[in-house]
Amino acid sequence: MPKKVVRRGRPPLRDTDRRKHIMSVRVRPQLHALLQEAAETNGRTLSQEVEFRIEQSFANTEIAAQIGALERKLRLMETTVRKAFAIDPTLQRGQPIEELDEEESK
Repeated sequence: MPKKVVRRGRPPLRDTDRRKHIMSVRVRPQLHALLQEAAETNGRTLSQEVEFRIEQSFANTEIAAQIGALERKLRLMETTVRKAFAIDPTLQRGQPIEELDEEESK
């Protein structure tokens, strides 16, 4: 008869709660103090604060990429509008779109 395995210690965490990698980082004392203060203010441990801020940096990178894409689309739209004004000088700058739609339907 096989022996029953007795596990000691606390039960293992779920995969979603488990930290899989340990990182050691050296920081200046001023940065450590800022992180510690932020962690206390936000009710996090120092490790949680560092992890949160690293995750935010990646989120900000994604947002910056989206803003860049929107800026490119806006420049394309501006170019298209300028070409439209060059083709049809009867268009009035600042004329509400509703008025343009009404004129086209006449």
